[in-house]
Amino acid sequence: MNKVASLMLLLGIGSQAFAQEMPVVFNKSMGAPKNQYRKLAIAENNAIVAIGGGLDNGCITKLSSTGNPIYNTRLNKGGLVAYQDLLLLPKNELVAVGGGTIAYGNARITKLSATGEVVFDKSIGNGQGGYFTKIIADRHGNYITVGVDGSKPAQARITKMTPDGKIEFDKGFGAHNVFTNVLIDEDENIVAVGGDVGDGQGKAFMVKVDGKGEKQFDLTFGKPGAVFEKMLLLEDGSILAMGGGAYGTGNASRIAKVNAEGQVVFDKEYSTVDGKFNAMKVNDLGQIFACAEEKDKGRIVKLRPDGTELFNKEVDAALYALEVGKNGKVVAAGGNIGMNTGKIVKLLPDGTQVVNKNMGTVFQHLLLTEDDEMCVVTREGYRLIKLTPDGELMFDKQLGKYDTKTTLASLLMSPSGEILAAGGGDEDGNRIIKISHGVSVNDIAVSEPLNGLSNASLTITLSGFLRSNGVRTPVNVHYKTIPHKDGAGQGDFDITEGTISFVPSEFAAGAIISKTIQIPVKSDNLLEGKESFHVEIMDASELHLTKAKGEVTILDQPAMVKFIGGTNGAEPATDVVFSAGLFKRDNTPLINATGKPVRLTYKFGNGTALPGADFVSSIKAPFVIDNGASTASLSVKVKDDNRFELAETVVLVLSEIKAENEAIVGYNGDVTSISASQYIQDQAAHITLVKLTDANESATAPVSMFKCILVKAVDGSVQTNCTGSDINIYFGVDSVSAAAYGRKFVIMNGDMVKITGDCAFSETDIQVAVVNDRIRESDAVVAVKLRDVTAANNAGVLKISPELKLNKALAVIHDDDSDEGSVLTATK
Repeated sequence: MNKVASLMLLLGIGSQAFAQEMPVVFNKSMGAPKNQYRKLAIAENNAIVAIGGGLDNGCITKLSSTGNPIYNTRLNKGGLVAYQDLLLLPKNELVAVGGGTIAYGNARITKLSATGEVVFDKSIGNGQGGYFTKIIADRHGNYITVGVDGSKPAQARITKMTPDGKIEFDKGFGAHNVFTNVLIDEDENIVAVGGDVGDGQGKAFMVKVDGKGEKQFDLTFGKPGAVFEKMLLLEDGSILAMGGGAYGTGNASRIAKVNAEGQVVFDKEYSTVDGKFNAMKVNDLGQIFACAEEKDKGRIVKLRPDGTELFNKEVDAALYALEVGKNGKVVAAGGNIGMNTGKIVKLLPDGTQVVNKNMGTVFQHLLLTEDDEMCVVTREGYRLIKLTPDGELMFDKQLGKYDTKTTLASLLMSPSGEILAAGGGDEDGNRIIKISHGVSVNDIAVSEPLNGLSNASLTITLSGFLRSNGVRTPVNVHYKTIPHKDGAGQGDFDITEGTISFVPSEFAAGAIISKTIQIPVKSDNLLEGKESFHVEIMDASELHLTKAKGEVTILDQPAMVKFIGGTNGAEPATDVVFSAGLFKRDNTPLINATGKPVRLTYKFGNGTALPGADFVSSIKAPFVIDNGASTASLSVKVKDDNRFELAETVVLVLSEIKAENEAIVGYNGDVTSISASQYIQDQAAHITLVKLTDANESATAPVSMFKCILVKAVDGSVQTNCTGSDINIYFGVDSVSAAAYGRKFVIMNGDMVKITGDCAFSETDIQVAVVNDRIRESDAVVAVKLRDVTAANNAGVLKISPELKLNKALAVIHDDDSDEGSVLTATK
């Protein structure tokens, strides 16, 4: 993928809006390891109350809506292991119940004032074990608590106390049992359900007593090991209880309905294998929804009010939590314990499966938002996952160090739509976490416009609207642009500040809540590469800031380098110069403002000049466009030689361009390299003339009396003609010549000689034929003068030497005739 395509892809990605995760408002550990919160409640002004304990300590904590401690009360006497349930009271008071274990400590009930002071703290039992599991209040403010005592065998217990802590009755029911739930009907009768305490001998159990503790009825269900986990009071006064038994007890998932008189309306098992229902809901039509665990399988049922099935669906994982959403869609969560994988299942009202997700680890708790988004927490560790109504992941948060010995034991949603979770474990203290709706602004990369202005479009997104009295509240988001000290400044974008409003009625349920703001980005004539500024959210009504800064990265338009000329070189010492410049794609010159040089990678191409012979071919010299510059030059050193040549080409090839700060610099079009040529002109040369020898008149063969030589003009050193063409040298007999041409001598070459251009010759001779007239005369001078010279048009400058002693030569013809006809010897 080329750089431009990559840039376009990046710009496209940067502008997309994604589902917004909810920010963590606080995440606090309020105790030492081996402690755990068991339950949460929302108090006045959205304050948060959490109860729990561990290590022989009970703990009751109250935090403000922002997480500031109001009190953190610890009680560690009387065998108190942990609190398990609480009841919020008028005047910001509360009462919590819990106790020890089946074999240690006592049942415990504690009342605290608004400031966390102990109003009363009662331990009930003989110190041999016991605890309370649930507490409710009747219309007179009396407390009804249920649990188990410490007798042998253990008995399920119902205890009634006055508001000031006085016990009105404390009664045991059924051996080997524990009560897990309690309610009060319209006649102020108390109904409790439970079952096997853990020794495998108790059965599912339902008891009804009047306000004085007198038994109205008690019923048992199933086989030993059975238990009722939860119950509901129906409009007709009937009790709906659900449960079953652990694998190996012979108890299948069970739902029973008992009328106000204690008559069993129905009692049904909805599977043929061992298991128990863990969660149950009833809709306005009286239809019953429940989910079950059956070892490594699970089950979801939908029943008519009479217990007959509308659907009964088996799934491939145990299910621990269930909610019914909009339009009767049912969602259940759990997982496969053996494989430690989570499971989320969603069914339509007719039982058609629309979501079946395996993800994360085993889920323990489930919430549905007002938009049917699904929130789950894992059974081990502090992991919260949120999905869309269609099962697509919105976010996955690990809210603490993962450990199999920690868990979030309680999960709830506040009236304002915030999520609260609490837990702890062996490797952590009591932990409480709040996650709220938030606002964020995305990061985006934009391309600087070639000219003028363009807009950077940023998306501001809300994870949701908070609620006030059940109504979604509008949000006003105030933002402003912030320049970066070493990045984009006022010259790169318009300083902008504004407020954008989100009105709930503008957004359909489940829709992404987002709006776009525009920040004008300016063009310039600088190559800056990547530079940034950010848009900062200054305020967002009462929402928390998930991501308050949106980074805007401005990327330059792809720039190009091209050759802009240069200077030809010349022997012996005038360098060849190549020049290149930086330009926009519309050929506007650019100045390098990346902070570092733009480096041009080069090599020498196939020119007529020979690397190493005609020029220095090293590529170590930097060819860079310096910061603050728009052009670069590279000098290539020319080498001297003894060859007379045509003008030769040096070819420079540019390839990779290295620019800092992620600037994109290339060449025009899709090419990956460009080239340019400059010439090396040969140095000026002269033709010189020298005498070789005198001649005797008696010579019978032509004599090379003169020589023409090709030399450098600068120092007279001899050159070789390597032009590939002849050098034509024109000459004539000078007027000072005493010997008569044609009578005394004849020049055999006429008026021109040649130095051939095959790189083998540097000189040529002028040959003279002497005429012997057999007459005795005086010696005569022959004078030859160079007149002109021609060579190839693009060869170096070539002239006749301007020095007289080098462009004219004299030789003597000796008359060696004698009267006797003898011959004289010629002298040089």
